[in-house]
Amino acid sequence: MAKWFKLLPYPLVSMFVLLWFFVATSTDDFMFVPDRALARELGGLLTRIFLLKCAFWLLFFNLALFCLQAFSRQRRRTAWIALFALAAGAPTLHWVMREMLASSYFSLFRIQCVPEELILKPVEEGGYPVGKYLVPYVENRSSGNRRYAICGLAEIRYYPAIPVLRKILYDDKEEIWLRADAYAALMTIGSEEAVTVVGNFKSDADTRESRAVIQMGEQFVVK
Repeated sequence: MAKWFKLLPYPLVSMFVLLWFFVATSTDDFMFVPDRALARELGGLLTRIFLLKCAFWLLFFNLALFCLQAFSRQRRRTAWIALFALAAGAPTLHWVMREMLASSYFSLFRIQCVPEELILKPVEEGGYPVGKYLVPYVENRSSGNRRYAICGLAEIRYYPAIPVLRKILYDDKEEIWLRADAYAALMTIGSEEAVTVVGNFKSDADTRESRAVIQMGEQFVVK
C-alpha cells in the first residue's frame, strides 16, 4: 500500500497537466462562429499542439517530482543525476517543441475566427519561432491579416523582419495605417537597426503622407 501511495503524485500531476492543456487548446477559444469545416481544421492543429505540449510538460513535471522525492529519501546521487538531466535537457527540448509548433500556431493565427482583441493569441503563445512564417505573410499584399501579422512581429520583437517592415514603411503604395503599423513595429522591436530605419524615415519625411505615418505610428507603438 505504501508503495502505491508513493507513486500517487505522478498520476495526479499528469492528470493536472492533461486537464490544463485540454482546456487551453479548446476549439471554442479560437472559433466564435460555428463552422464545421473550420472546426475540423482547428481541431487538427489544436490536437497537435495539445500532444506536443503535454509530452513536454508531462516529462518535465514528473522528472521534477522524481527529483524532489529522491532528495527527500536521501538518494542524493540519483537526485543530482535527475536534476542535471532536467536542467540540461529541458531548455533544449522546450526550444525543439516551440520550433515544431511554430507552423501550427501560424496556421491557427491565419484561420481562427475570434474577436479582435484575441487575434494575436496564437502568435503570443507560439513566440519568436512564429516570426519566420509571419514575414512572408506580411510581404504578400493579398494576405488577409497583414496588419495583425505586423503587430505580431512587434509583439515577439522579431529582428529578421526589419527589412520587410522598412520596405512597407517607405512604400507609398501601401495604406497609411499599414505603414504606420510598420513604423510602430520597428519602434517596438527597438534594435539599433530598427531605430536607424525609423530615424532615417523621420529625416526624409517631406510629404504630408509621411508625416501622417509618423504621427499615427507614434500612437500605435507598443509600450
